[in-house]
Amino acid sequence: MKRLFFSTIICIGIVSILTIFFFLYSLLPLASQHTETTRLNSPDETANYFFSATFAKEGVLSYKEPFLEESKGYIHPRSMTASPRGDTIVPVAFLGMPLIHGVIAKLFGMRSILFVTPFVGVLASLFFYLLLIRIFPRFVACTATLLFLAHPAYWYNANRAMLPNTLFVDFLIIGAALTIIGLSQSKIQEKNSMRIRSILFSLLGGLCTGLALMIRLSEAIWVVGVYLFLGIILMRRIAWRRTVVWAVAGAVPIGVLLYWNLRTYGHPLFFGYQTGDILPAVQAFDNAIDVVRTFDGRRLNELSENIQSVGNFIFRYLMPFGFHPQLFLANGKEYLIKLFWWLSIPSVIGFLYSLRSGWKELITKHFSPQILYSIVVVGIMSWLVPYYGSWEFYDNITREATIGNSYVRYWLMIYCLSTPFVAMTLHRFLRYAHGVVRSIGCALIVGVLMWFSFQSVLWQSEESIFTVAKNMGVYEHIAQNVIALTPQGSVIVSPRSDKIFFPNRKVAQQMDDFREISLLAPLAAKTSVYYYGFWDQKTAAFVTKKYFSPYRLKLEFVSDITEKEFLYKVVPL
Repeated sequence: MKRLFFSTIICIGIVSILTIFFFLYSLLPLASQHTETTRLNSPDETANYFFSATFAKEGVLSYKEPFLEESKGYIHPRSMTASPRGDTIVPVAFLGMPLIHGVIAKLFGMRSILFVTPFVGVLASLFFYLLLIRIFPRFVACTATLLFLAHPAYWYNANRAMLPNTLFVDFLIIGAALTIIGLSQSKIQEKNSMRIRSILFSLLGGLCTGLALMIRLSEAIWVVGVYLFLGIILMRRIAWRRTVVWAVAGAVPIGVLLYWNLRTYGHPLFFGYQTGDILPAVQAFDNAIDVVRTFDGRRLNELSENIQSVGNFIFRYLMPFGFHPQLFLANGKEYLIKLFWWLSIPSVIGFLYSLRSGWKELITKHFSPQILYSIVVVGIMSWLVPYYGSWEFYDNITREATIGNSYVRYWLMIYCLSTPFVAMTLHRFLRYAHGVVRSIGCALIVGVLMWFSFQSVLWQSEESIFTVAKNMGVYEHIAQNVIALTPQGSVIVSPRSDKIFFPNRKVAQQMDDFREISLLAPLAAKTSVYYYGFWDQKTAAFVTKKYFSPYRLKLEFVSDITEKEFLYKVVPL
């Protein structure tokens, strides 16, 4: 009876913690629900939400734009582009996220779209624990799971519900936990009722891994590499028949992605942001196959050129930003060590402790899950840090390292996988404490770490959640003012404010050198065209004289929207 009582208390505690974190992960999604039109904080989020809703309503991942051909593919928001056929607007990002969210919206309604990532986020923590409990002591697994939930990088990006990075990490963690449970059953279990359950785990593990790659196929290189490495190391421990089930289940979501690539972009291997680069590579590959098939010796030079073209594309795919050690080491220091120092320093210490503990385990048992986990983490870091760190991303005008920067999203898996090492440091620090003293000591230390995380996530920088929520309220105020001043179907051109006005108005991006004016000039006679930006009337007069006058157009002042932002209409001279 006492055991049942304590089990009930533990279950209630777990559900309460997960409920609290679901709410904490839903702060920004809730802030965007106050109006009929959902406005989000970035063009990527706006595009993913729009196409998720479009797929739920119409079953397609594109929309028609009447002025698309006339403007030579110019009239569309950022994070969207003209299709290769040039007749529709399509996503720039991978299609997996809008497909998944669109299906869920069909089942549970449009309001559910923004809460998929928070829900899967708290669900992933349970599977993270199931994964860690097979590798680390129970104390480390429990503490690491709590730190996983409260890690500022994970917590913050769970709030950015329409960015794919958190959902990718979640499905990958869920898939890894289910895969280990499913594929690592013993031969004794093969003969009893657990066989069916392990096959089901294998199937679900493969499916979740496939869903992760469906969301971010660009991460396939290191994901496949990790699974191949583990497959080789654990060859004797794996039930290979279930591996086939796992692989087939994983291939299904990727097959769905390729099918929708074909429908949306006209080719299974085309993607919104790669279409221009991949087309020559696909043509070269097809030509090379044709040369080999015809056995035409006179075309050997052509075969060599085609192979070289495909090779160059593969290199650009593997290293799209180049390889710059000085830059990626500086970015790694800034974002992986300094930004969340209260977690990164203990994680380095815990990593060394884990190696020491794993080495002892390796000597006595000839197998160490901790050593294997550490190798996998180092391997993932060795790929992701040079891959993304070799380029400079700045998501804020101050060019400072903040929690909202792209590096934090791209290295989210590193942050999550480092939490057991932080817990290992706590485990060693409290190794002489027992019972209530140990629990209180752990709670106090974790509480201090979480306080730093609260500050970082909620209010410390200009990209923290409270600031972003405030900005979203400002965006809504701006949108309502501009919509009231512009007719339906008009085009609003701005440097970065398309996320504010779309989909209520057609939008386009202003170029630094105003190259777009040649494309807008024919449209100005057919529809209302506006510019939204930071020019006062004196600056607008200068811009008119220098850039618009050659096209016999001018900027006519309409209204000041904020103290520093103004609306102008493009009219004939």
